[in-house]
Amino acid sequence: FRSSATMKKSGSFDGSPSVLFEGRTPPLLQGMRILVPEKLAFIALQQSKISQVKRLMMDIPIICSTSDLHDQYLPFCDDFGPVNLGVVHRFFLSMSGLLGKIEAATTKPMLLYYFEPDAETCANASFLLAVFLMLRFNFNPEQAAEAFIGPHAPFNLPFFRDATYAPSSYDLSLLDLARGVAA
Repeated sequence: FRSSATMKKSGSFDGSPSVLFEGRTPPLLQGMRILVPEKLAFIALQQSKISQVKRLMMDIPIICSTSDLHDQYLPFCDDFGPVNLGVVHRFFLSMSGLLGKIEAATTKPMLLYYFEPDAETCANASFLLAVFLMLRFNFNPEQAAEAFIGPHAPFNLPFFRDATYAPSSYDLSLLDLARGVAA
């Protein structure tokens, strides 16, 4: 297990969990990304596999958590999100509460936020996590979106679209949304 100090010194940290496993990431954890070293990570994975994740990471202090907040969007037509600012606020309070408890603990476990791997859930969960990074850790929009849309992203996010059944007349990326929240 390597510390965040070691990760930061390398200068090329890509969010990969390989830093936790001395370069040999178990296949089940290939899609995991560390957002804030030793504090926060995420993975898109079926809930039924989380017990396997806990077994693989039994030597690493970790708390696995999820919520249904990324599923709180009610579509009008063919749209699927993003979730509204009330949901963003509830997510922020929930995640801040969990991290506050972790920071107060004697053993500082990392929080692993997980969600189902379907494209629409990944998009809304990524939006919530990106905004959380901006509000809690002062990431700028580009930094917040990078783990989800950058070269090391574990999945391809769909664009958010207008609320019609017609072909989308414009597409909004996660970065567009993060910049909108920051404005």
